[in-house]
Amino acid sequence: GELAAALGLAASSSGASGGSGNGEILRQMRTLGAHVEGLRDLVVVRQSGDQLLAEAEDESDRLAGEMDRLHTEHEILQQEYAEAVALARKLQERVRWLEGRLARAGSPAFGLSPDDTVFEPTSLMDALNMAREKLLHVEIGDTDTEAAKLDLTYPTLARVWASKTWDALRALDAFAQARSSGEFSGGFFDWCRSSAVLTIPAGMVAMSESKTVNTNGRYSTRRTFPVPAEVHPSGKVMMEAHIKIRKGGCPAPRIHFHDDSGGLTGKVWVGHVGDHLPNPHTN
Repeated sequence: GELAAALGLAASSSGASGGSGNGEILRQMRTLGAHVEGLRDLVVVRQSGDQLLAEAEDESDRLAGEMDRLHTEHEILQQEYAEAVALARKLQERVRWLEGRLARAGSPAFGLSPDDTVFEPTSLMDALNMAREKLLHVEIGDTDTEAAKLDLTYPTLARVWASKTWDALRALDAFAQARSSGEFSGGFFDWCRSSAVLTIPAGMVAMSESKTVNTNGRYSTRRTFPVPAEVHPSGKVMMEAHIKIRKGGCPAPRIHFHDDSGGLTGKVWVGHVGDHLPNPHTN
C-alpha cells in the first residue's frame, strides 16, 4: 500500500513544477525503505527463531533420550542397591551367629545355624505379615493400606525398606522381650546403643516429636492410634516414638510405635508403617 501511494504521488507530480512534490516522494520512499528494512529484520529474526526452535527440538529429543538412559541406569542401581542390602543383612546374620558361638563356646549355638535361611521380605507387607506371625512381643495395628501404597508406588525401593523394617521390628521384639522379663531396664533408644545382638543404628530412632507436632492437633491426631484398654483407658495413644526407615528424601517411610514392654502387655504396639506423616515441613 505504501509503495502504491508513493508511485501514485510520483505519477501525479511528474509534470508539476517546484520541489514540494519531490520532497513528499522522498519522505514516502524513506518511510517505505525503513519499513522494508524492518520487514527484512523481522524475516531474519523469524528464520533465526525457526532455526533456534528446530535446534531446541533436537536438543529436547537428545535430552529425552538421555533421560530415558538415566532412568534405566537408576532402576539398575536401585536393583543393585537392594541386592547389596540383602547381602549385607545375610552377612550380618552370619556375624551374629559366629559371635554367639564364640560367646557360648561349648554350649548349643545361639541364633541361626549355618543351614538356617535368612528371611528376605520382598515388600513391606511381606515384612508386616511375617512380623505378625513370628514376633511375639510386637503387635502391629491397621497400617496395611499405608504400607501397601509404598509397595505399589516404589516397588524396588520398597524391597530395601522392607528389609530395614523387618530388622527394626525384630529389634523391637528383642527389646520388648528383654525389658518385659527384667533383663533390660532402658528404653528402645538405649537398647540400640547397647551391645545387644538384635539392634538397629540408634540414629534411626527418635523417641519424641517436635513441640509443634505435639501441640498442633492437626499433626498429633495423625499420630494417634488404637491400643488396648490395658495400654491406655481411652483405647488410643499418640505414638511419638518412631523409626526412620529412610532418614531423608521423599518418600521417607516411618514406623510409629508405643512402648508398653514395661507395662501390663509387655509388648511394643506399632500404629503406623508407611510414608512420613504430616508435619510443618511436609506441608
